[in-house]
Amino acid sequence: MTARSRYIIAALVGLLLLGLAVVAVQREAAISSQGVQPIGDRLSVNWYHGAENIQPVIDAFTTETGIPVEVIDSYDLYNTDVMLISDFGTLLHAKRNGYLSHMQSEKWDNIVPEAYRDRDGLWYGVLLRARTVMFAPDRVNVEELQGWEDLADEKWQGRLALRQSDNIYNRSLVAMMIRAWGPERTEHWIKGIVANATDGPDHRYLSDTSNLVRVAEGDADLTFANTYYMGYMLFAGFKPDSPRAAEQVAVVWFDDELGTPVNVTGVGINPGTRFRWEAERLVDFLLSPHGQALLSEHTYKYPIRDDIAASEWLNTFGDFRKHTANLNELEPFYGQAIRLMEENGWRRVSDDKWPAATAQERQRQTRANPVLYPEKNASYLYQ
Repeated sequence: MTARSRYIIAALVGLLLLGLAVVAVQREAAISSQGVQPIGDRLSVNWYHGAENIQPVIDAFTTETGIPVEVIDSYDLYNTDVMLISDFGTLLHAKRNGYLSHMQSEKWDNIVPEAYRDRDGLWYGVLLRARTVMFAPDRVNVEELQGWEDLADEKWQGRLALRQSDNIYNRSLVAMMIRAWGPERTEHWIKGIVANATDGPDHRYLSDTSNLVRVAEGDADLTFANTYYMGYMLFAGFKPDSPRAAEQVAVVWFDDELGTPVNVTGVGINPGTRFRWEAERLVDFLLSPHGQALLSEHTYKYPIRDDIAASEWLNTFGDFRKHTANLNELEPFYGQAIRLMEENGWRRVSDDKWPAATAQERQRQTRANPVLYPEKNASYLYQ
């Protein structure tokens, strides 16, 4: 081995060790941070899709334990003792910014599969959220939908309703695709679905529920959304006409290479909580068989536990094959997902005023989520 070769190897080893040291410092900072000061004078927990939907679960916990809990209707504010956080991308934001404390437990490890809990012990999945294609059965032959790549076929041109590219659910979906398919195949898919958007270049990028209403009303023939939105539309009155609309939309599960992408609602404990013991009891309850069944029934999501059946309503959709990604493995792919989506015309929003209405923009006590707003403070995502 020449002296030059030894120098190059030594330099590469040094860079690798430096990278590992930076990661270790970031993780230690997350573990030792004080987070955002919890509000209230008793144990608090948030819910990001209407506090009333999780209240029956919390009431059952209080009845069982005698521990009073304040339920806060908030999203990505990280200001409760126990935090319920939507999607791995947002959990990654919370972890990187020190909003979570170390909570690893052997008993919880034995309940939550490794793919759905933080590798450093800062959060555990409590619910699974499935994202799949939904369509108008009177205008779409389900036999034409055999896999995710079918959505890029030109036969759907002008028929597909899309949500904006800065939606965290879509960014996680594309990150999962890059991990499974590679960037070139994923980029081809992105180009195809953008070309198939109902309004062409001027497509109106709306929410999952609004896109489902569009399908029901005939403005679009298909979309992809998280299944729990159907539950909110049917039972929680998300929109005045949503029950009727939800009844006119069907769900298809794919058995292709990707299968059904699933993500989590994760639970974390605030580093600054004064109610650590009570917080851990609430996590125990949320992961218990009783808690899991109640969560599925009232939040319209799938239990994290394999030994607990989903709610009766969810079971009407039938079984599906989950994509097998370990969520922790998605972290390196978000930067590439953001670039591919935006470079190929998948727009962020249709209304310039829309970002100002989001939680991160309204509440400046938390840093902007770099997975949603990478230009603000997330240069590390572009590696």
